[in-house]
Amino acid sequence: MTVTTLTLAEAERDYKAGRLASAARKYRMILNADAKNVPAYQGLALCLMGLGQYRDAEEQCNRALGLGQELATTYAILGTLYSRQQRFEEGETLLHKAIELDPTVEKAYIEL
Repeated sequence: MTVTTLTLAEAERDYKAGRLASAARKYRMILNADAKNVPAYQGLALCLMGLGQYRDAEEQCNRALGLGQELATTYAILGTLYSRQQRFEEGETLLHKAIELDPTVEKAYIEL
């Protein structure tokens, strides 16, 4: 197991336990070491969304989208973010896009 993988697992554990600030720090550490780590951008976006830092969360989603990997999950996160900001039309469009790309992305169905 690499240091990045171990740290990613630790960050995910903190996120699931509700330790959002701690998880966000770990995701940032991962991104400092590997700026192309899409799951770290996604995790950081979820943490920031949970902390009410919507603009920063959107920025992390856009960085992940710019890498062109795991698009469906990132669209689902961004769609959820928009819905929480009462940008319902934009959010719904992205959630449908996530499902279109990957019908197994549960996050998108939950938010619709």
